[in-house]
Amino acid sequence: SVDMHAYTTALDKIIEERLVDKLVIVDGKDSAQLFQVNNRWLGKSSASSHSLTGQQYASTMIGFDMIRNHPCFEPNDLVLQMDSDIIIKCNCDIIRQCASIFERDPSVVTFAFPIPSKGGVALQHLDKAGKPFRFEIRCSFLHLDRLVAMLPLRAHDVKVPSENYCIDNGWWHTLDYNIQLNGMKSCRGDLCTSCFLHPPNEFKMSTTERINLLIVSDVISQAIATSLLWEKQLGCVN
Repeated sequence: SVDMHAYTTALDKIIEERLVDKLVIVDGKDSAQLFQVNNRWLGKSSASSHSLTGQQYASTMIGFDMIRNHPCFEPNDLVLQMDSDIIIKCNCDIIRQCASIFERDPSVVTFAFPIPSKGGVALQHLDKAGKPFRFEIRCSFLHLDRLVAMLPLRAHDVKVPSENYCIDNGWWHTLDYNIQLNGMKSCRGDLCTSCFLHPPNEFKMSTTERINLLIVSDVISQAIATSLLWEKQLGCVN
């Protein structure tokens, strides 16, 4: 079971420590807000906040709207969406290099933050099998204006009544479908030696494992990555 007191205390703490500027909390009680976000983003009349298989999406979409309505937001601004447990190894001006991809190609909606590699992978939007790359939900840049221009997103193969659920699974599958539908792209490629890694959940289950993970994160962030173990990490996001 979830310890809600500990959870809300942790949320208060990250606000106090200025780790984030704003928390988007959707508890399902404001049905008017949910009807509004589902209508705007998915073209559905529903108060659902999660997909049929349990993935939340409402707070993400509300967060995107909050960003676009913020006074500092300007046209063509990018959003870097990432999981809170992502580890970043940064050796260059990766943000500027990623931004340049969107500037060069107006059909790019998402660009995945690079994963560890030996380099030399050119910018591409199709995998080896010729299939379009999916949106990398764990760590990607999003061109918010181009995403919003596709609204409302069309749900693909919804097998449940719209009054109960708007989508069957994670909202990123709906985004993938609409990117293809609109002739747009999700791209991947190596820009420099910067990369991200995603710690599997089993690495976060105990205090000892979490401490070890902090050590690993510190080593990676300092770019001390020349060992045989790092060689095995190349090409792997987890």
